[in-house]
Amino acid sequence: MNVINFLSKDPALPDGILRDGQAYADGSAGFNNGPRIHECLQEMYQEVLANASLMTVGEMPFVSAAEAKLYTASDRNELNMVFTFEHMKLDCHNGDKWDFKKLNLVDLKENFEGWQQALHKKGWNAL
Repeated sequence: MNVINFLSKDPALPDGILRDGQAYADGSAGFNNGPRIHECLQEMYQEVLANASLMTVGEMPFVSAAEAKLYTASDRNELNMVFTFEHMKLDCHNGDKWDFKKLNLVDLKENFEGWQQALHKKGWNAL
């Protein structure tokens, strides 16, 4: 499910943050892992997925390993797996995806290992 963690929005619809030197504001605080995201995913599970024999994968930019544990915990009935992009920031200066730096292979391996360790035997994986 594409960018499924953007499903719940802040009802106040706040303006994004315009940082110095940036042409566009970052509005992700208003929709990333929004206030009712877990409620929405649990409802989708109950109404659509509970009786289906399938595996769910949520594409989730800007999600941490700790948050991924919540999304995939088997007792929460949300998702089976998370597809994340945290490693995509490893070749960016100060998180700016348009300001590239050379990717350090050790950093990439450590990032993948961190995710694997954090989610090992957790959630639906543990079943």
